[in-house]
Amino acid sequence: MDDQDNSGLPRGWLLVAEVMTRHRGKLTGSLLGLVLAVMIMRVGPWWTGFIALSVYVGYRLGKQVDDEKETLFEIIEKYLPPGGSR
Repeated sequence: MDDQDNSGLPRGWLLVAEVMTRHRGKLTGSLLGLVLAVMIMRVGPWWTGFIALSVYVGYRLGKQVDDEKETLFEIIEKYLPPGGSR
């Protein structure tokens, strides 16, 4: 039982948790870079750019709603023409 801490976790896992908390930004950036590279290789740069743009627009719309600046319906009404389809 020398290999465990008071928390019941093995020392290796405690080391992994410490590294992940200490270098969270570097790990997140590296993971995002890896995902981006794989996406470019699998679906191409244009589709990857379209997906990235769609995620960004969705993030911005969600942030507007979360910050309670506007509701989703107010945002839609602002960008779509009035009257709907006829």
